[in-house]
Amino acid sequence: MSQGLTRRSSLGLATVALFVALVSWSAPTPTFLPDTRYYASMALHLAGNSQSYSRNYVARYTEHLGYTTPRTRDLFSWGLVGPRLVYPTLSAPFIQEFGMGGMLVVPLIAFVLGVLAMARTAVRRMPLAAAMVPLVLYLGSKGMVTYGTSMLTESLALLLVAAVAFMLPLDGRPAGRRALWWVLGLMSILAFTRQSTLIPAGAVTIAYLGSIVSQRRLRTPWLSFALVTTGTTLFWQWFQGWLWPGFSQITQWKYKTDTHTVFDALRASPDLFWKIVTTDTDYMVASDRPLLVLLALAVVAAIVRIHRVEGQLLLGALLATILYSVTNGTPTAFRYGEPGMAFLVLGVGALVQAALGSSWLRTPAPATEAGLAVDPAPADEEVEDRAQGHGDGLGDEQLGTEVRSLEHDGERA
Repeated sequence: MSQGLTRRSSLGLATVALFVALVSWSAPTPTFLPDTRYYASMALHLAGNSQSYSRNYVARYTEHLGYTTPRTRDLFSWGLVGPRLVYPTLSAPFIQEFGMGGMLVVPLIAFVLGVLAMARTAVRRMPLAAAMVPLVLYLGSKGMVTYGTSMLTESLALLLVAAVAFMLPLDGRPAGRRALWWVLGLMSILAFTRQSTLIPAGAVTIAYLGSIVSQRRLRTPWLSFALVTTGTTLFWQWFQGWLWPGFSQITQWKYKTDTHTVFDALRASPDLFWKIVTTDTDYMVASDRPLLVLLALAVVAAIVRIHRVEGQLLLGALLATILYSVTNGTPTAFRYGEPGMAFLVLGVGALVQAALGSSWLRTPAPATEAGLAVDPAPADEEVEDRAQGHGDGLGDEQLGTEVRSLEHDGERA
């Protein structure tokens, strides 16, 4: 199969999977969730309306949903959502033109592009069949698709992180400056979309440490990407904390652990983490088994594929997600991990490829695109094999209740 045909097939199948997911899940699930109150108010204000008008417009809309709209000052001054300017800015012309339904335009477009970007990135490293397994599990998760297709920031963050993943030196070859500038820009936009920059930064940092071990030198193709992702994360985190001082992740962390010092919060964090894991697992067993399977495979992939770049990226993304979840302190059914789904697709897809290991699962042929070389070498398992001579879901009403509850509790972080 030619490289061009592989690309077209991957995009075609991803598009079909997207269509099926959207038709199956978006209609019966909620799209306006509690956090949407903040984004819609910001979008209306950015469209030229006063803060009081924007607040009252949202309050009238949410009366039948049972949500209480905060006071105008609280609605526009909450330090957690204050830096999240990208989604409201992009949505301003749509909500002004189409009303509240206009808030769906940007998330839906971003969700489709994000899934296509994940598929395109994955087929650079693995066969189409292997990449489709985690993609189908992701699209089969009613919770993940609900968040991704609602009036929230998740789908935009998903798209931006997938774009960062596409720019990374996945084949181990040095990338040009253009790729670094792209990553710098994407990370900066991500910082003002949702507080999730630690996920790509953690993924790239672990991949860099893995490259030090494998190449036995400090200057590897991953060094510059680690510096850029980590540097932008630290800078924008500091800048936003200075400009929007109304929210402190550390204060939230100490509150959730019922402690008064960081040291005591650290001591209490294992119990908090276990509570989050068990609560989320119980929810997924009852309501979101595709996501449970995907996360189980991701944990296995992060362990058994740690010697490969896909496993290292996955491990870093999972560790960052755990940090966000614990400091937030509330079970959210892996909502905070959705922006890093590109790394789960890479890691689980590589695990599937290694497990099947058949001759019909081949790495795509060599090619160069967007200044980044595509890995021309066969997977480790193929080389080793040749040398050895071996060749069910939640009901609609219940999901709406669960999602609203998670949103209401989880986004206090």
